[in-house]
Amino acid sequence: MAERKKPSGAQYRKRKVEQQREQEKQKGSLLKFICRQDSTKEDSNGGQIPTDMVVFTSHRPTLTVKPLGETRWESRIDAIKPLRYELGKIYDALLEIADDTSLTGSSGSTARSDAKALANSVAKFKFVVSIVVWYNILFEINITSTQLQAKDLDIHAAVQQLQHTQAYLVDCRSDIGFARMLVDAAEIAKDLEIPPTFEAEPRLRRRKKQFAYEAEDEPVQDPKQNFKVNFFFAILDTGIRSVEERFEQMRTIESVFGFLYHIHGLQSKTSQEILECCMKLESALQHGDNRDLVASDFCGELQSIARQLSEETKSPQDVFRFILC
Repeated sequence: MAERKKPSGAQYRKRKVEQQREQEKQKGSLLKFICRQDSTKEDSNGGQIPTDMVVFTSHRPTLTVKPLGETRWESRIDAIKPLRYELGKIYDALLEIADDTSLTGSSGSTARSDAKALANSVAKFKFVVSIVVWYNILFEINITSTQLQAKDLDIHAAVQQLQHTQAYLVDCRSDIGFARMLVDAAEIAKDLEIPPTFEAEPRLRRRKKQFAYEAEDEPVQDPKQNFKVNFFFAILDTGIRSVEERFEQMRTIESVFGFLYHIHGLQSKTSQEILECCMKLESALQHGDNRDLVASDFCGELQSIARQLSEETKSPQDVFRFILC
C-alpha cells in the first residue's frame, strides 16, 4: 500500500482557517434554523406560527434563541447562551423535527433534512467544546464592553477591567485552561449522550513539491491537540491581541485625562504634580498655535474647585453639575 502523503504548509494553513469558519457556520446555521419562519402551523386563534418554534418551545418554554448580532456584544452572548446551557433540549428538539412525519411539502422536507444535519453536527464533541469556549470568552468580553459603553464611565475602572480581561484570556491560553473547558464540555456531552472525545479529522493529500528545497510542515495529527492548537489557541491569540490594543489605547487616554476623574483627590497632590498633568493635557489638546487651555490657569482653577468639592462628588459629570450650580 502506498504511503499516505502529508499536506503542505499552504494546505495546512488553509485547513486551519476552514476549521474556524466551519465552527462559526455550524453555530450560525443552527441559530438561523431555530429562528426561521418558512414552515408554519395554525395556533388556537387561527394564526400561523413557525413549526420549528412550536417544537422548540415544547422542549424549552423560555426559548429566546436569536441570530448573532453584528454590532452588539450583548446580542452575541444572548444568542449563544441557550446553546451553552440548553444544548441537550435543543438537540432533542432537532431530533423531533427530523422525525416529524407531519412536516410535508417542500418546506417540511427541508425542515426535517436541515434538522437532521444540524443534530449530527451538534452531537460532536468538537462542536460542544467550541460552544463552551465561545461562551466563556464572550461572557468575559461582554462585561468589559458594557463597562466601556457606560455613560458614567470611570476611566480608571475601565483600564483595570481591560487588564482583568487580558489576564483572564492569557490564563485560559494554557493546558490548564483548556482542561477546564473540556470539563465543562464533558458535562454537556453527558447530557447529549455522546462520548467526550474528539473525532478524527480526514487527512489531506500532499501537493507535489516544485523545488527540492521546499520544507514540509508537520501537521498536528491528534484531533484533540489539533483542536487546541488550531481553534482554541488561535481564537485566544486573536482575543488577547485585540484586548492588548484596546488596553494600550485606554491607558494612553488615562495618562492624559485620568486626573480629571478624581478632582477631589487633587488636594493630596502638590501644585507641581497638578501642573505637570495640566501641561500634558494642554499639549494633547493643542494643534499648531491653537490651544484649548492654558496649563497654568487650568491648574489654579482645578485646585480651587477641588477645595470646594465634597467626597461624594467623584465623576466628571458631578463636577460639571457642581460648576453649573
